Amino acid sequence: MSAGRVDVHVRGDGAIPVLVVHGAGSAAKPMLRLADALLRCAGDVRVTAVGLAGYGSDAPDQTKPILEQHLDVLLQVTQAEPHHLIGHSMGGFLAAQLARRAPERVCSLSLIEPMLFGVLDPVQDADALALDRSIIRAFEEGRVHGGDDGLGAFIAAWSQTAWADLPEATRAVLAALEPQIFEEAVGVSYDATPPATYAQLPQPKVVLCGTQTLLPARRMAERLTALPGGGVLRWVEGAGHMDVTRVPEPFAQVIAAFLGER
Repeated sequence: MSAGRVDVHVRGDGAIPVLVVHGAGSAAKPMLRLADALLRCAGDVRVTAVGLAGYGSDAPDQTKPILEQHLDVLLQVTQAEPHHLIGHSMGGFLAAQLARRAPERVCSLSLIEPMLFGVLDPVQDADALALDRSIIRAFEEGRVHGGDDGLGAFIAAWSQTAWADLPEATRAVLAALEPQIFEEAVGVSYDATPPATYAQLPQPKVVLCGTQTLLPARRMAERLTALPGGGVLRWVEGAGHMDVTRVPEPFAQVIAAFLGER
């Protein structure tokens, strides 16, 4: 696999390599707030925040589906040494997929509201799945009618912030990425990786979830950690889905304690 351009931002020079993977519609730089908070909580770390394909990095093969391009970027970043992975939202899904495909490159998994829809049961979790599908459907219908309504509905749902309240510059960046964000959203939402696959991952895991996030995220965190080997669940009181980039300290404290036990 030939190398593509990779966007990385490094904080600290400690002995413990940590890789932070952002979610859909985000980027490396917002996750640096978590990196800086982690440095304050766990001094011996070297934290790398990576921009995924289309978010500052170029995958080697841009004809692949976007989620595969993201994994290729992560494979490039981790080729020199194994890392402790921190993944948020779609980044949590990618971190788990990397741990599955290249387990020797992943020391541990800190998953912040990972989008692992395959752990949900079609009957028992029908309410969570219905809410997610309604968000995807609104995104798709908005694309048909043109404009930013579909993207705005998706971003508003998961950021828990009205589209109109986002800075104009942020809306412009997201609008430019709209086709990619839609592909990411659909790819993650309809991924059918079975629960047993996640249960078999050998890496130590901690799963963090805000108490004020959306139902699908809460349910996935609960289902994952109920699996044998699915990790321990840590609730972050009062946090919503994007608060890891807004108020990262509570998340950093949990992850620092987890890394300290390794």
